[in-house]
Amino acid sequence: MDKDALLYQIAFSRAKNINIGTAKVFAAKGISCRDFFMLGASELSALSGLKTEYFSDSKRHAILETAKRECDFVVRNNIKAVFYTDNAFPHRLLDCDDAPAMLYTLGNGFKEYSHVISVVGTRHCTFYGAEFCRQFIEELGQKIDDLLIVSGLAYGVDIAAHRAALSNNIATAAVFAHGLDTIYPAEHRNDARRIIENGGFIATEYTSSDKIHRGNFLARNRIVAGMAD
Repeated sequence: MDKDALLYQIAFSRAKNINIGTAKVFAAKGISCRDFFMLGASELSALSGLKTEYFSDSKRHAILETAKRECDFVVRNNIKAVFYTDNAFPHRLLDCDDAPAMLYTLGNGFKEYSHVISVVGTRHCTFYGAEFCRQFIEELGQKIDDLLIVSGLAYGVDIAAHRAALSNNIATAAVFAHGLDTIYPAEHRNDARRIIENGGFIATEYTSSDKIHRGNFLARNRIVAGMAD
């Protein structure tokens, strides 16, 4: 994809209330990502049925300027920006209207696995909980072929799930609640590296300009769940 097309996809996906469901509505009206920024506010309002204020020139200009910086960041760091219409977008997630229209990923990307299982839980798990998680994933790997374990790289059950997958040579994916400019928590930086080296990937809907916010961690769970069977 050329950089100009990528720019408009990034910008469109960052507009307020844009997700897969609303993006499909715009597409059905014949409004492309570029059109969203090129058409007048009244014309967009008439085509979409939304209020004109939603498409104010100032709002769209600010989104586009932020997207320009993010586009440079994506290209510079070899990040894969995957729009919901791309073949590389995880097909299970397409069934979730509230899923993001764009995902950013590092690693093996969204190879379509035959079986995808999400494992999440408390950040303050007991030794028993961590051991149960390890044994559960080990046994899954023995019984299920072409398996991907998805979690959130958080403390507790999440990191136990990733490490169990890595120990058993099972592909695993971590969904971040922040941009790919950082690893949180920092103690799990080596785990993130191992996930990629083992053929898995890390992914996020957030950009490098998005601040880490506690609400993001709850929001990202819809992606963790939506990716799985």
